[in-house]
Amino acid sequence: MYWIIGVTIVLLAVVRPTLLVALFNYIRRAVQDVTGILLPILPVYAIGTLAVIIWLTVLIILGALINSPVITGICFLLSILLFYLVFLIPGFVLKIIGVNERIFPLAVRTAAAWLAFFGFLGMLYSDILNIEFLIALSLLGFISLGVASKANFLKSVIYPLVIVMCVIAVWKYAAPDNFRAITRNISATGKQINSSADRNSLGKEADAAVTYAYLNRSVSVVYTAVINQDDDGNDYIASLQDVTKHISDTVMVKVYNHKDEVLTYQGQGFVMIQAPKTNGSFVNATQYWIEADYLSFLSPTDLAAEREQKNRSKRNETVLASQNITTPAVTSPIPKFYDAIGTYPLGVGKGEQTGWINVGPCHRYNFSSNSITLKYKDRDSVNVWEIKKLPDVSTFRLINRGDGPVNLLVKS
Repeated sequence: MYWIIGVTIVLLAVVRPTLLVALFNYIRRAVQDVTGILLPILPVYAIGTLAVIIWLTVLIILGALINSPVITGICFLLSILLFYLVFLIPGFVLKIIGVNERIFPLAVRTAAAWLAFFGFLGMLYSDILNIEFLIALSLLGFISLGVASKANFLKSVIYPLVIVMCVIAVWKYAAPDNFRAITRNISATGKQINSSADRNSLGKEADAAVTYAYLNRSVSVVYTAVINQDDDGNDYIASLQDVTKHISDTVMVKVYNHKDEVLTYQGQGFVMIQAPKTNGSFVNATQYWIEADYLSFLSPTDLAAEREQKNRSKRNETVLASQNITTPAVTSPIPKFYDAIGTYPLGVGKGEQTGWINVGPCHRYNFSSNSITLKYKDRDSVNVWEIKKLPDVSTFRLINRGDGPVNLLVKS
């Protein structure tokens, strides 16, 4: 079609040039007439559009600040109406000239749907609608405008989301106690997760902040150092001065700054430490340099594990002491060899020890009580109540730790 118009214009220019000039003059006058009508209107329309946009923004912010369901709904309803009125004129013009298929294209309807969604959210859940949440949803709305150009975002996202919100609203007002209990449980679960993460963070941050150490040997001298820098700006120890100070290998010290590198002096590495003050604190304690290879470094987590191990040992000692775990004297002479299947009373009371017992070959044995200690000639003693299976040793002594009698059970 366009080539036909082009050929026609060329023929008019050749055959009737005056007719072609008249056609151009007519088009020019028409454009001038339309421009003369639109130019005075455009500034007024631009100012009006700006005022409407400002008022629309004020209404939305007002609805979020007042936090009233009714006022929020009215503000957003007026915002939607103003939004449509602002776009009505340019939308109508764009449809006439064939740019848009509809006066309100999909992108405009998507923006209006987001405004309606904000208002709906503010009416049902006014307690969570605030300026920050509104800004976040506005950014999401801009993203949806781009998505809406390729897919029907209204049907795929907004409509299902509104349905879910309606169901939640019905649940909230139809069963308020259940809604409160469930939301409280969800909130408590979230707080629990957050608290657990915070506690883990505290432990990790404490580990990252400080390093302690025990000495591998007791020392009677530490050092003060003169630190210089080489041409590359690296620190080095220029000299060390002895400081008479006894630090036992049982005393815990603190590395002054574990971010500092170990500095070498005469072929040996040195690190700065702080020994505890008389009150046990390291705050503002004096700094000394000490041989780095004399230290075994520990984190707060390592110290906690060490303390737990010591507490466990103390508890075990308490249990053993309560059961009179001592080395009692032999008070009950009994036969030494047991090579026949049967049950044999050992005749030992609490705290008493047998002589050497030997169970015959190819026999298994057990005891009628677990409150016993077995002593062996060539291995450590075992407390039967602490093990699941008896050692495969046929010669032993037995100490009764319980109140009742103990029988030896010999099996095939």
